[in-house]
Amino acid sequence: MFAGQKVKTKEMKKLVLVGVLLGVVFFNHLNAQVKKTAAKPKGKPEVTKEPVLNKIDFFSQTPDGVVQIFNDELKKLQIVLRDIQETTTYDYDAKGKKLRSIASTSKRLIFDKALNASVVADKNDYITEISLELNNGNGRHFKAIKKMLGLIAWPVIAQNETDTTFRNGNLVATTFSYKTLNEDGDETGKNGLALSIKRISPYAYVPKELRLFDPQDIIVHDNAEDVGYAVVEFMKKIGLNLLYQDYELSFAMEGELSGYSRNYQFSNSLLVTITTSALRKMNRIELTCKDPITFSKLKKALGIQQWTKTGSNPELGADFYESKNIHCNVYSSAKFIWLEIKPLEDDMTSRLENTKTPGFDNLAALYQSGSPEQVIKTITGNYVNGIKYDNGLKKWVSDPLADKLKFYFKTPNAPVAVCIFNYKVSLNDNNSLAMYLYSRDIQYLKDILSQYQNSPSRSKYVYMIKKDNNIVEQPSDFDEIWFMDRAVRAQQLAGQEQQQAETARRKEQERLEAIEQEKQKAARSMETLNKLGDFLKTPRKKP
Repeated sequence: MFAGQKVKTKEMKKLVLVGVLLGVVFFNHLNAQVKKTAAKPKGKPEVTKEPVLNKIDFFSQTPDGVVQIFNDELKKLQIVLRDIQETTTYDYDAKGKKLRSIASTSKRLIFDKALNASVVADKNDYITEISLELNNGNGRHFKAIKKMLGLIAWPVIAQNETDTTFRNGNLVATTFSYKTLNEDGDETGKNGLALSIKRISPYAYVPKELRLFDPQDIIVHDNAEDVGYAVVEFMKKIGLNLLYQDYELSFAMEGELSGYSRNYQFSNSLLVTITTSALRKMNRIELTCKDPITFSKLKKALGIQQWTKTGSNPELGADFYESKNIHCNVYSSAKFIWLEIKPLEDDMTSRLENTKTPGFDNLAALYQSGSPEQVIKTITGNYVNGIKYDNGLKKWVSDPLADKLKFYFKTPNAPVAVCIFNYKVSLNDNNSLAMYLYSRDIQYLKDILSQYQNSPSRSKYVYMIKKDNNIVEQPSDFDEIWFMDRAVRAQQLAGQEQQQAETARRKEQERLEAIEQEKQKAARSMETLNKLGDFLKTPRKKP
């Protein structure tokens, strides 16, 4: 080692030693400060208390009273009511006509802190359901609200990983967690918390007709409550007990009654919903289950996997099956089964009842929606085609040879209307049209014309109205509407005008030629007369 290196080494050791001594002094001083700060204060420590919400019997309140209580109590948790959205549902008569009498009211309460609540009451302001969802999953707030509603003390009648069901007399409550979604519909990775409390009635239905539940044998004319009873008995055999049955609910779209539904809640998180049409014809049965073991057992017991498989959708985890008049979708990943009940092939009355009455825009959009083959597929799924009326049997029957672009549907004031689409429009045929509509429901046809006047598709079509196949000028009494392609019709009219002009020109030419011929004939006659006169004037020699 060089001498210079020894000097530097001694200096470095000295610096390190000084640094260590300074560090010891610094940390001793810091420890003294920490110990001084951490010293226990004199007296009792302050404890932050959680707000306590009052325990309230909400189902003895009026809807307005429930809203006020929610507002006052949740303020204790710094949760503020921002908005109230109110909805009213109405009664309907047996034909599905909306009445003025109120069936139920609903108040949706929008709070901050990702909290929403709903209060449902019948026409007498009798609370039937209270529900709540906490999208941010705040467990502290959710627990406080459950205490406020009194659920903590209710007996538990069913429980699984995500749901807990309680019952207290004629009230049943379910608390559950759910996956939250963002604005794009994607999962956020967080769970929300929700609860629902309903007023129920004991299940004591006596069926009009005892039957076994077999999804292959259901038809639209079956009584929905009889089917519900058969479902309850079927579930008992596979170890699932009915927890409660909901009241029947009606639902409407655009102010028109769509149908009725009733829920049956079973153990092991199985929910069965039976839906009927507005005319109370069987429509569909939905089965939802969160337990994978129960869902697997249910699929096997129903025997659906032995039906004819018509397709699948790997993205949705879905398989599609058919058996006679039943279409079934099985969503294994979502643990959901959808049974759609269609009318039997020869039940034309029910098939027509299941159709929706199209407006002008519906017909125009369908006509323009694709190739004739694609349009036929849509028509077959939404209307009735491939049929004819048998005068001997006096009923509608299937006709495989019928034009599939000729289809039938119901109207408000007549059992059937017919529409024909034509894609072989000819310039040479003045009767060649795009859409033909026939109905004895004059009001429906007038509504179609009124919709046509305000439709964006008006620029594509012109129309002609007829009665008994004769053109009428005033829309007071008619039974046919002929919609013709406006561009084609313009060419046809232009051709007609040209043809008429040519006919008029030809007739005028013929008239002038006839006049000329008459003139020539007259001239020849005059020449003959002149010659005859000259002949008569010429002296004759006496014999």
